Amino acid sequence: MAHIRIQLMSDLCAGNGESIGYGIDSDICSDQYGFPFIPGRRILGCLRDAAVQLGKYGLKEATDANIEGIFGNANGMEGKLRIGNASLPDI
Repeated sequence: MAHIRIQLMSDLCAGNGESIGYGIDSDICSDQYGFPFIPGRRILGCLRDAAVQLGKYGLKEATDANIEGIFGNANGMEGKLRIGNASLPDI
């Protein structure tokens, strides 16, 4: 398994999409011990959005078919790329 290092250059609010009460999203995702993490699906969504933007800027390889093959689609087709949660190092 490969690892990548993420360095945040600004504040981040990576909520988990779960709401409490009247639709308030949890501000921070934390594990069972209270340590924060960035959900893998949030990272995957950012990468997908970047691929779509590259297609709009004219990158020939960033076709809809290639993007779906890598990231999947909303109809349940799974993509080839798998990304786990990003956690603090040495935890």
